Amino acid sequence: MKNRRLAGTGLVVGVAFVVATAAYTLAADTSKPPSELDAAMMQVQKYGTPGESHRRLEPFVGKWTFRMRYWMKPGDTPQEVHGTSDNTWVFGGRFLKRDFKSALDNQPFDAVGYTGYDNIRGEYQTVWLGTMGTGIMQVAGTYVAASNAITESGHFSCPITGEKARWMRAEWKILDNDHHTFTSYAKGPDGKEYKSVEEVYARVK
Repeated sequence: MKNRRLAGTGLVVGVAFVVATAAYTLAADTSKPPSELDAAMMQVQKYGTPGESHRRLEPFVGKWTFRMRYWMKPGDTPQEVHGTSDNTWVFGGRFLKRDFKSALDNQPFDAVGYTGYDNIRGEYQTVWLGTMGTGIMQVAGTYVAASNAITESGHFSCPITGEKARWMRAEWKILDNDHHTFTSYAKGPDGKEYKSVEEVYARVK
C-alpha cells in the first residue's frame, strides 16, 4: 500500500547537490595538478552517468491508471481503490519520478516517489513521501532477470500501526510495455510474510 511507502525527495536532492559540489570544488582547486583533476572528474562522470541499469526503468515511464487491492492483516477481505500515476524522468534520466494520486476511505492520497540506480552501491533505491504520514520511506534492491522485476526491501515508520520500523518487501514486475504490477509484502503478528498490496497498472493511451 502506498501509504506504507511514504518517501521523500531529500535524498535525491542531496545526491545531486553532492555531485555538483564535488565537481565545482575540484574545478576551483587550482593547487591540484591537471592529471589529478582530470582523474577525479572522470570518476565523478563515471559514477554520475546513467547507464543500462537506469534504462531498465524506462518501461515505467508514462501516464498510468491502476487498481490497488490491500490487506490490513493476513486473512482480511481485500479493500480496493483506483488511482493514477504520472511517471517521468528527472535529473537527466538519473531518477524516475512518480506522481501518485488515489484515495483511501474517501480521503485524497497524494504521494511522490523517486527511484534510481546507485552506480557506486550497485543497487536500486526508492524514496517515498505523501499525505498519509510524515515519515520518509527508503528501500533498496536489485533487478531479477528471471522475473523481469525490480525487488526492494526496507523499513519505514507506519502511520497505521504506529511502528517505528515496519518491514516491507516489494516487487515491480514488467509484464509488457503497457502493463506492470507492484506487489508488496509485510509481516503479520506471527512474523510470517503476507501479501499486503497488489497494484495492477495499465498505460493511458
